[in-house]
Amino acid sequence: MRLSSDYFEATIQLRAKEKGSGNVGLVLRRLQGLIESQGKKNSLAAITRIVKEKNGVDVLVCSKKAAYTAVTVLQKEFKAETKMSSTLVGVDKSGKQKKRYTFLLRA
Repeated sequence: MRLSSDYFEATIQLRAKEKGSGNVGLVLRRLQGLIESQGKKNSLAAITRIVKEKNGVDVLVCSKKAAYTAVTVLQKEFKAETKMSSTLVGVDKSGKQKKRYTFLLRA
């Protein structure tokens, strides 16, 4: 149900190190393969949406754990720069904070 309702826990921002570099397409294809391969273990490991931005591509992922795992693998493969940040979305009834995570991958 979450997959069909545009639910996401993490955003992976793919950006090029140098302007005009063609690495973003290659990294995006590899990222899609990594997320799909994690779908066997984690039912939320899926890409909700891919948004083209001015500077690159934003990929919305349902599972924070799947996004983190994929970003660490891509960082090693492409020797990319990564950053992680979080944004408070709200608080549920039990008082637990709900966050959305953003991973910047500059390859």
